[in-house]
Amino acid sequence: MFAPRRLDAELPVFSLSIPARLLTPQAAFDWLGAEEQDRLRVLGSARRRAQFACGRWLLHHAARQVAAGGRYRVEFSGGRPLLELPGSTAAASISHSGDLVLCALGRVARIGVDVEEIRPRRNWEGLAARVLHPLELRRLGGLPEAGRWQGFYAAWTRKEALAKALGAGLALPFARILFSESGELKEGREITGLDRGHWRACLLDAGPQVAAALAWRVD
Repeated sequence: MFAPRRLDAELPVFSLSIPARLLTPQAAFDWLGAEEQDRLRVLGSARRRAQFACGRWLLHHAARQVAAGGRYRVEFSGGRPLLELPGSTAAASISHSGDLVLCALGRVARIGVDVEEIRPRRNWEGLAARVLHPLELRRLGGLPEAGRWQGFYAAWTRKEALAKALGAGLALPFARILFSESGELKEGREITGLDRGHWRACLLDAGPQVAAALAWRVD
């Protein structure tokens, strides 16, 4: 039915481009269960419904790949999916932007994935001050606009993926967080939730004009 792609990453990450036929109000999503169909009906736009439905399809596709033919069960805890696999569990995360959906999962304590369309926004100063660590801000501030926004979204998606892994949303103080070039959490370990386990993040090649990242914690 679909042609998902596995991205190059340390943990399993899959991407799916939503077909145009599913971005219409008439689209039917027969693979959803009764509870998911109820959630689908309250979503406002055809695009949002397609993102939700394709995200759930991709989650099950990813689970089948990781379970390697074995049985699995999907549960949701605090809005985050959790996979019960034979002899173990796996954390999972779903993200979407436009017509692209990503799903990451792995046998780790926490995982988050994020994808964003790269586009200039208004108020660079305000956004940069809220999202970028002072070292990132100094590095990006002098770049031409295109490079500056590309760097901004690379930093943003790493930190948003981290927030999703934590379940913290935008309450996480992004400007205090810094990753090393190798993906290790370099600054921010004093923040509640980041003071446990070993945190890593990496950028993903999800296609042109998008930034994407994966973050996870191993206890």
